[in-house]
Amino acid sequence: MMCDSGVYLAGGFHSGWQDKVKAQFSNLIFFDPREHKLEAPEQYTAWDLDAIRRSNWVFAYLEKSNPGGYALALELGFGKALGKNII
Repeated sequence: MMCDSGVYLAGGFHSGWQDKVKAQFSNLIFFDPREHKLEAPEQYTAWDLDAIRRSNWVFAYLEKSNPGGYALALELGFGKALGKNII
């Protein structure tokens, strides 16, 4: 089920940028990959893609410390293919 006010937070994990976004828009539902609580790395991508499916927006931020942005590019492309709004 898609969430009209759902926002998937795509990007690096190091600077805490997600917390700043969430603080500015407390009325929205956020899918934050830092909070998935999965233990098996092979489950991360499935969680991310499901969260994008459930969201109406993909908010992307490429941090300087991101090693290449490949996962971010995947998430943005997947969201675009599904017709999600991209920020």
